[in-house]
Amino acid sequence: MNKTEALAAIQASFERGSNTPCSWAADQDAYIAQKQCELLEMVIEPVEANITGEVFSYGVKNELSSAPVFAVARRADTWLLYAPATNVFSLASGDSPAAMSILGFSSSDALAEWLG
Repeated sequence: MNKTEALAAIQASFERGSNTPCSWAADQDAYIAQKQCELLEMVIEPVEANITGEVFSYGVKNELSSAPVFAVARRADTWLLYAPATNVFSLASGDSPAAMSILGFSSSDALAEWLG
């Protein structure tokens, strides 16, 4: 996976719409657009990630262990992971992609996962 493919996957997710809660925003469409731009600015050259922990044990760690998962965006020690085989995103934390702890949720909604 390369950065172009990561951007395409994120953009495809945006095109499907987002379930990101934002009822507090005066202009919800503007809020979503702003957060999408912020996510795109955080996209990195993908790096294969190793998921070693899961905050909420809903089985997502096991689901994502069957195929490669890539870190595709980063803000400090927060990472957006992407599994191309299943087309799902998940939020993770860690100092390095070699040892990521996922929150425990995954979906095809990149923005909702990124915002936690």
